[in-house]
This record gives sequence, C-alpha cells and structure tokens, in this order.
Amino acid sequence: MKSWLVLLSVMLATILHSLDATVVNVALPYIGGNLGVPEQRASLTVTSYVIAVAIFIPLSSYLASRFGRKTILLIAASGFIISSILCGFAKNIESLILFRFLQGSFGASILPLSQAVILDEFPEKERSKALAYWNIGVVLALTLGPTIGSWLTILHGWRTVFFINIPFGLLAVLGILKYIDPDDINRCNPFDWIGFIFLGTTLACGQFILDRGHDCGWLDDPMIEIAVLILSFSTYLFFAHLLTSKEKIVNTSLFKDKNFTIGMILIFILGAILLSTLVLLPLFMFSQMEYPLLDVGTTLAPRGAGLIIGMLIVAHFTDVIGSRNLILIGIGLCAFSLWIMSGFSSIVSKYEIIAATVVQAVGFGLSFAPVSAITFSSLPRSYRNEASSLHSLARNVGSSIGVSVIITLLSREAIIRLSGNSNEISTRSNAFQVIFDRQSFTLSDDFYRLFIEIERASNSQSYLVCFNILMIASLVCLPLVFLITREKSR
Repeated sequence: MKSWLVLLSVMLATILHSLDATVVNVALPYIGGNLGVPEQRASLTVTSYVIAVAIFIPLSSYLASRFGRKTILLIAASGFIISSILCGFAKNIESLILFRFLQGSFGASILPLSQAVILDEFPEKERSKALAYWNIGVVLALTLGPTIGSWLTILHGWRTVFFINIPFGLLAVLGILKYIDPDDINRCNPFDWIGFIFLGTTLACGQFILDRGHDCGWLDDPMIEIAVLILSFSTYLFFAHLLTSKEKIVNTSLFKDKNFTIGMILIFILGAILLSTLVLLPLFMFSQMEYPLLDVGTTLAPRGAGLIIGMLIVAHFTDVIGSRNLILIGIGLCAFSLWIMSGFSSIVSKYEIIAATVVQAVGFGLSFAPVSAITFSSLPRSYRNEASSLHSLARNVGSSIGVSVIITLLSREAIIRLSGNSNEISTRSNAFQVIFDRQSFTLSDDFYRLFIEIERASNSQSYLVCFNILMIASLVCLPLVFLITREKSR
C-alpha cells in the first residue's frame, strides 16, 4: 500500500511540471493583452520555462546523490508552488518571464527523480504497472494542458492557469514528506561544473533557437545568429571536455547498454511526435476549420480517455502481451492515426477527429510506459538517477526539436503550395474567365476572394504533409523495437 501512496505523491508532482509545459500556450494572447505587450513577446514566458528545464535537468542527478531524492523533490515541488503563485501575481511581462524561469528551474528535477523513485520503490514484476500509472499523469497533463488552459483562461482569466498548481502542489509536498523514505547520500560525489556550464549553454541556446527561430526568421535575425555561434562553440567545448575529462556530467558508459540507448532514441522520437501533434491539431482546427477555442478543447478532450485505456492495458496485461509487443502495437496505432489525419480536410467532421485522436492516444498509452521500463531494465540500480535525468532530457529535447521542425515545415510547405497552386490558375482558367466576363468594378474583390480560397487550400495541404512526415517518423521507430533484448534488472 505504501508503494502506491509513493506513486500517487510523485504523480501529483509530475502533473505540476507536465501541465505547465502546455497549459500556458493557449493563454498567450490574453497574457499579452492584459500586460500590454505583443503576443510574440508574451511567448517568451514559454521560452524561459523550457530553457530553464533544459539547463537544470542534468543537474538533478547530482543534487539527488548529494542531498537525497526526497529532499530535492520537496524543494522542487515547494519551489514550483511558490514560483507559480509569483507568476499568478506578476504585474508586468518582465517579472512573469523571470518567475517562469524560476518555475522551470524547480520543475526540472521533478520528472527524472519521480521516475527514479518509482524504479526503486517497485519490484521488477510490478514496475511496468507502476510506470504505466505514473505515465498517465505525465502524458495526460501534456495532452489535456491546452484544453484545461483554454477553459481556465476564458472562464476565469489567464492567472488561474498558474493558481491551479497550488492544490496539486500542496498534496504532492505532503505525500513526499510522509511516504517517501530518505535514500543514500554520497557527499563525496564530485560534480563536473565545467561540463555543466558547457552543456547548459548548449541546451539553453538550442532551446532558444528552436523556440524563437521560426518567429524571428531564423538566421535573418541577429539574435538567432549570435545564439547559433554560441551554440556551435559551446557544443564543441562540451564534447571536447567530455572526451578528455575524468569527471563527466554525462556518464557515457550508460550508452554501452543497448536497451538504454534504444530507449533513449525511442523516447526522443515519441516525444517529438506527441508534442508536434498536440501543436498541429489545435492549429488545424482553429485556423482551417474555424473552431472556437472552447470547441477545440472539447473536441480534443476525449483523447485523455484513450491514454488512460492504453496505460491501463499496459498496467494489467504486460505479462501476457509483453513489453516489446505493446510498444509495436502502440507505435503502429500512432502511425495509423497519423495516416488518417493526413487525409483530413477543412470539412472533416468532429467525430472523425475524435476517433483519430483517441486511436493515437491509445497508441501513446501503450508505448510510453514500456519504453521507460525497457530503458532501465538492464541498468544497475546505482545508475538510475543519472539515467532518469538523461531519459527526461531526451524527451524534453525531442519535443522541442519536433515542434520547431514541424512548425517550420508547416510554414514553408504553405508557401510552396501557395506558389504552386497560384501558378496552376492562368488567365485561361474558368475562374479567371468568369471574372473577366463580368466586366464589373468588383474585379479586385473577386481576385481577393479567389486568393483567400487558394491560400486556405494551400495551408490545408501543408498540414497534411506534416501529418505524413510524423507518420513516417512513427514507422522509423518500429525496426528499433526488434533490437530490444529481454534482460533482467540488476
């Protein structure tokens, strides 16, 4: 019973971190309007959060070894609550950006250390079940974040998206305090501060480029150019230090374990697909289908049920079906759902969208927990803090890269399709002939309406291309699953 209370406590803490990764996105127009800044500047609140998470995830394993997981989880959850309150009371955009950075700094340790606690708390036989329940909190919060954010923002104002963290946070702190036992502390454990500075700089610049590059025109913006130069230099220094130093912030020996390496690749790609779909679908519904914001949230909410169904199957039938088979079925369902989405049009029904998103959610539910379990299946217990940090970092970086790449592709495909579709319409086409035959003074209006329709069709086509690319990325994962070996935990 105690183990399940531990699971509930760390799940509540994890919901805090995962929910805030997406819940704020839909509130950006309201934040910008209320604080008197453009939406592009308001989006820096998201950028500061993801940069902080990227910087401080690698530090979590050292802090846990030095001061204990329980202590660091308590500090992280408490700090997250306090910074959430500060965000809710922020009077200007500068203070909100700062408080969001603090929020990300405290939240960075929650995901990897929660996972490490579960791995140690449960025996191997029950580990897949425990990770499945824990992943319900992680993925459900990510998936339903935009829906919850839209409801809270429209009904109660944007500040409530931060205040919602308080009750969950307090319950998590009480649970961690009462049910998690202190673990071993290694006060002599050295830390690679030089490597941390190089890695932190690399991750911070990388996240900044990925998050701001599209809006700023990539290398057309001087800030992006500077960030790319710093990224290149810090990346070189990091790998040079990693290859020559005795003390390493990244334990490279972990990658000698085949299951760990394959698990890292899978979680990187799956994280990219999950968050990219979470970004594309609401945009498609809002811009192409002209759904109101609340209707977007309502239509996408049932995928939460799909996630729960998938993870409950994992929790109760892993021994019967097998982890590898669950991953294969899950990824196959993800690919199938993306194939369905690649055939969407602006007149697709709400029920077709719900069906496709639920199928995809079941697929993610079937694959995430087994991938996590297999990643750590053959690692010694002493490596779990470091391995959990790297696992969380891979998912975080994969999500950022996936969203950035897919949004850039969406924009470029729209331009290419618009140019191609426009060229297909000549002065001999029926559309132009009708306009010229009218000999009216509304010629400019007719051209404008025609251009709007061409642009709309081009944008719709660009979304379908992106769904196809995500489907191919899903299929790429399938051969990797067959390389997983069935080894027992040590």
